[in-house]
Amino acid sequence: MTETESSPKRDLLLEAITSGFVSGNPNADNLLIPMLIANRDGLTMEEALKSELKQCKSFDMSVAFIGNEELKCLKQYFLNFDRRNLRRSGRIITSTYNFFNTPDAFRTLLQIQENANIKVYIWQADEPNHSSSSIANYRYHPKGYVFRHQDGEGTELDSTYIGSSNLTSTALRENKEWNLKVSSRTNSGLAQQVNGEIDHQIQESVRLDGDWLKRYEEQYERYAPKRPTTPIQSNDQPIRPNSMQTEALMNLVSL
Repeated sequence: MTETESSPKRDLLLEAITSGFVSGNPNADNLLIPMLIANRDGLTMEEALKSELKQCKSFDMSVAFIGNEELKCLKQYFLNFDRRNLRRSGRIITSTYNFFNTPDAFRTLLQIQENANIKVYIWQADEPNHSSSSIANYRYHPKGYVFRHQDGEGTELDSTYIGSSNLTSTALRENKEWNLKVSSRTNSGLAQQVNGEIDHQIQESVRLDGDWLKRYEEQYERYAPKRPTTPIQSNDQPIRPNSMQTEALMNLVSL
């Protein structure tokens, strides 16, 4: 059957897309309708990611910031994904931007890579001769998640989430966020654009390994702004920069 011919899955997708972008249809498939996820009314990005990881055959996550707490929460889902998929085609791309990602987070990512066979990449700016402190200025800021599915008839569908949530507990559960979910055929124009961008990001990245983590720990200890670990209890506590001040400080460090 060619792409122009009708099939039940294709018709359902067309109906859902029309409902989402043209005229709402209460009979359209809720799993295929474009959807805004804003972490309210019981619909959170964390629940969406867990549901996708239970069903997908492969995935890519391209996120600037990753929290160690959230990685531990999702770790079993990554392990279960690996057990279901012999292809082991899960990839995570992240960054060193502003030294937000802690060595502990990268250490957990390394464990996931080793135990769940999920490849982890760190994006590097495509510029030569960086000083050791300037990795914090590699301006990688995406928040995208792609999950690929295949039904019993061999029909391939992608669920793509593009929006504002990083892979942190607050961003996936609590913060007011806007994440748009769109379903598409794997050979659609949108899927080709997204996959092309992911491939480009990976070409500009390095694989996470023990040697890289050791170097990052050294740079993190030397250059990363100190962050409070407990709520401020008195006026005697040292002043810590907020996120905007942190970014400004890191830009000064690299000069």
